[in-house]
Amino acid sequence: VVYSKALADIISMVKHAAREQEPVLNADERVDLALAKLRSGHAFSEEQEKWLGYIRNHLVENLTIDFDDFDSLPVFDQRGGSSAAKKVFGSVLPDLLKEINRLVAA
Repeated sequence: VVYSKALADIISMVKHAAREQEPVLNADERVDLALAKLRSGHAFSEEQEKWLGYIRNHLVENLTIDFDDFDSLPVFDQRGGSSAAKKVFGSVLPDLLKEINRLVAA
C-alpha cells in the first residue's frame, strides 16, 4: 500500500489497512482532530486554551502525553510545569490527559 501523505502516522496506516474508509492522517491532523473532539465536549477558559496549545505542540511530536511530561519537558516546565497545569485545569487534569490520549489514538 502506498500512502501519499508525508509522515502519515502509524495509527492511521494500521486503521486504514483494517478499514479502507479510515482516513490516513499525519500527526498534525490526528492531534487537531482529537482536540476538536475534546473541545466539543468541554468549555475551556482562555488560559486553558493556551495550555491546550502547548499540549498540542507536544502531541504533534509524541502522539501521547503523560503527567510527568509537565515537569520534564521545556514546553511545559518553562511555564510552571505540573503545578501550573494543575492550577489551570484543577482536579480534572488527570482525566483530561486520559481523554486526550484516548482521542489521539482513536
